[in-house]
Amino acid sequence: YSVGAQLNSMFIAVGCVVSGVVLPTVTRIVNSDRLNDTISLFWAKTGRIQAFIVCLVMSGVCLFGQEFIVLLSGETYCEAYYVALLLMLPYTVDLVQNCALPIMQVKDCYKIRAVVLICMAVTNLILAIIVVNDYGIVGVSAATGITVILGSGIVMNWVYKKYVGLDIIMFWKDTAPIFAITVVTAVIGNQINKIQISNSYLQFALHVILYSILYFVMMYAVSFKADEKELVKRFLKKM
Repeated sequence: YSVGAQLNSMFIAVGCVVSGVVLPTVTRIVNSDRLNDTISLFWAKTGRIQAFIVCLVMSGVCLFGQEFIVLLSGETYCEAYYVALLLMLPYTVDLVQNCALPIMQVKDCYKIRAVVLICMAVTNLILAIIVVNDYGIVGVSAATGITVILGSGIVMNWVYKKYVGLDIIMFWKDTAPIFAITVVTAVIGNQINKIQISNSYLQFALHVILYSILYFVMMYAVSFKADEKELVKRFLKKM
């Protein structure tokens, strides 16, 4: 369980990269007395960037996570792969939307999230106690996943709309296609697993590199908006 939970912790850290640097911008937008539409547009824009990152990592773990865990900890820890998936998949929505958290801080309504998290923790504990004897660590992981879906996925979307004034429908119209394209890319990328070489470490590295290239090409060709393509071009020019 600790191996799977460690992967989840790293996933959360990667997913919080963008939200960790937007607080000054959010403060400036709110203090300028702009309408909620402006904040929602900013949230959707940063949410798309987060979605590109989170979906790459999540789909990569789905495809190559078991291979990675075997390299990291050995064959006896294969069950950690299912623990990781059950913990990480529900957090995907929360991480894509977590640029809303600095908005809640600036609008002084973060205490609502604190209440939701407390309720989630209590619910998670109760569910874990119920399932642990019959289903072990996989059951406990599923209990956590269900709690995250209910709390961070459903309840927090209602909070964002009602108390923060964010446009949930616009956000999901902008980001949902990224999830759909990720699924298609992962189905295609599954063929990469058929590439076998004698060195297992080099094989894993090759799988990850090839899938990352495939993911970027698919997103750039199908999902990137004009401003996102320009952002990539500026980055490559600097490189």
